[in-house]
Amino acid sequence: MKLFVKWLVCAVSLFLTSQIFPGRFVLWGGLPALIACATVLWVLNIFLRPLLQLLALPFSLVTFGLFSLVVNGVVVALAAALIPGIAIHGLWVCVFISLLISLGNMMFAHKAR
Repeated sequence: MKLFVKWLVCAVSLFLTSQIFPGRFVLWGGLPALIACATVLWVLNIFLRPLLQLLALPFSLVTFGLFSLVVNGVVVALAAALIPGIAIHGLWVCVFISLLISLGNMMFAHKAR
C-alpha cells in the first residue's frame, strides 16, 4: 500500500505542476504520459537517486544539503526526457516537482503503513 501511495504522490505532483506552470510543463500525451512519467520517476527515485545522492555527497556537505534538491531535479528531468509526451522547461520546475513529491510523501506515505 505504501508503494502505491508514493506512486500516487508522484502522479499528483506531476499533475499539479502541469496546472501551476502551464508553459513550463507541457503534457502532450495526456493521462497516459502522466502515468508513464510517474512510473518512470518512481522507479528512478528507488534505484538511481540514491546512487546520485552518494556521488553528490561532497557537494551536499558543502551546501548543507541543498545540493540534494538539484539532484532530485535532475532525476525528474531524466524521467521527463525518457517519456516522449512530456516536456519540462527548466531545472527549477523539476526542483519544484521534487519538492512537491517530498512534501506529499511526508504527509501521506508514512501514514499508509
